[in-house]
Amino acid sequence: MRGGISYKILNIITVLLMKNIIKNGTVLALGALIITISSLFWTTDIAYDTETIQHLEFGWPIAFEVQDQSRFDPPFPYPMNFGLGNPATFRWGAFMASFGLVFLILAFIWRVSMFMLRIFRR
Repeated sequence: MRGGISYKILNIITVLLMKNIIKNGTVLALGALIITISSLFWTTDIAYDTETIQHLEFGWPIAFEVQDQSRFDPPFPYPMNFGLGNPATFRWGAFMASFGLVFLILAFIWRVSMFMLRIFRR
C-alpha cells in the first residue's frame, strides 16, 4: 500500500537526504560519536582477580578506556562497569579507530538503506 503513513515518512526522509537538506556525513559522524562515547557505559569487563581489576578496558568496538578499579573488592570473577572517578587512561588512537569503525558501519547501513529505498520506490 503506497499511501500508508510509514511510506510517507520514508518518502519525506528520502527527499530530505537526497536534497542534502540534512548533511549525511555530519549526521553519520554525530551518530558515530554518540555511539562510541556511549559505549563506555554499556560495555563491561570481567575482573578475575586483584591483578585484572587494575586493568579493566571499556569501549566498543575497540577498548579505548582503561580503568583501575582496585578500590573495589568484589567476589571474583565479577563483571565490572565503567565508573566515573576511577583512575583511568584514555587511548586516543583506539578511540579514533573505534569512531572510524562505527562511522563505516553506519555509512554502510545508510548506503544499503538508500539502495533498498530506491528499489522500493520503483
